[in-house]
Amino acid sequence: MNEVRNILVGMEIGETSAQIAYYDRKGKEPVSVPIKVGTNLYVFPVQLVKMPGRDEWHFGYEAEYFAKERGGIVCPNPVGTAISGQSVVVDGTEMAPDELLAIFIKESLSLLGVPLASTTIGGICVTCGGMTGNLALTVMKALTRIGFKKEVCFVADLEESFYYYCYSMKPEIRARSMGLIRFSGNEASFSRIHESKSGRSFVVTISDAGQCVLPEEKEERDAAFAEAVGSWTNGVPYSGIFITGEGFGTDWAKESVRALSRAAAHVFEGDNLFVKGACWAVCEQLERHAFKNRVYFGPDHIRSDVGIDVIENGQQQFLPLIAAGTSYYLCETECDIILDGRDDLLVTVRFADSAAHRNEKLMLEGLPDRPPRTTRLHLTLTCPSVSECVLTAEDLGFGELFPATHKTYTMKIGLEREEEIG
Repeated sequence: MNEVRNILVGMEIGETSAQIAYYDRKGKEPVSVPIKVGTNLYVFPVQLVKMPGRDEWHFGYEAEYFAKERGGIVCPNPVGTAISGQSVVVDGTEMAPDELLAIFIKESLSLLGVPLASTTIGGICVTCGGMTGNLALTVMKALTRIGFKKEVCFVADLEESFYYYCYSMKPEIRARSMGLIRFSGNEASFSRIHESKSGRSFVVTISDAGQCVLPEEKEERDAAFAEAVGSWTNGVPYSGIFITGEGFGTDWAKESVRALSRAAAHVFEGDNLFVKGACWAVCEQLERHAFKNRVYFGPDHIRSDVGIDVIENGQQQFLPLIAAGTSYYLCETECDIILDGRDDLLVTVRFADSAAHRNEKLMLEGLPDRPPRTTRLHLTLTCPSVSECVLTAEDLGFGELFPATHKTYTMKIGLEREEEIG
């Protein structure tokens, strides 16, 4: 590692294994972090052990040793606990799911070899399979519990990490269609990236395009997988196909390799795709901003910008409260604005996949009659679902001359384009 300040980190956490990568600014790409310097071992078990009566913790393979040889207490699986949302008891103390997960993440980050991770790491993204709202919020709580500021923390499911990985590669690799093949033992599945120009943005989605169960016998396995590759790609030229997971092997995939070569100009195989994608996500969000008008839409992502027009430095500007491409369960915005003599609040919904927009008006009935620019409103916006947000405005007055009433106004706002009709 050639820097020890403002490190950008990606971390992939599964139910049984985890790995870490950091962004190498000199090489301008993510680098996987080995669990032991000088080795090619990057994946470690999701295991945590506590030493009895002491605030001493051990993770990964080290946890196995301390449990067997030193009498360490084996903790419940941190990821399984986070998924369940249930508190657990460790060494006689009840621990919340985010507390246990925070310890595992903090101990794991010691692999970076830097002191006090929350001050040396400038941004972190945790990627998990099967991401849900509860799991994402637990991960975010765990990261802030460690000491990270919320604005430098990100979470993503594996598909979103794949998106960041693909679009951070060389242009020739993402020139046409890109596909992802995931192995899990004898099962293989295929996903396809699709990009379209729609409205103000290039919209990127990832769809399931096929799956198969492969035989155990090598020749039959090879033939079945080669046939599946041909069926999945169906003659469409791919610039890149990526293979990950356990189950693929060049010892048996003779005809399959030829089928993959016919289907795509570039074929990659490895198990660090998602962790590096998470690392690219942090880099893109905090530093590069190279994707420009491209936005990724997964099933849980908001497809609209929601905001208000404000005057700043004498210029009218659109102030976004939530941005398209954000997971709805992570949408929570608060800010203060000053009214300029209005008795309503005009909110604009701008659809990312079209040029359309819609205005919604929140009436502020019952506000005290005050001079212009002497009413301050505290705005809070959350999204209970991918298709709806809730805006709350609270009257904070304006100092001692115009005391706050703390009267609140609430409005539900539809986020789907169908709401515009009728």
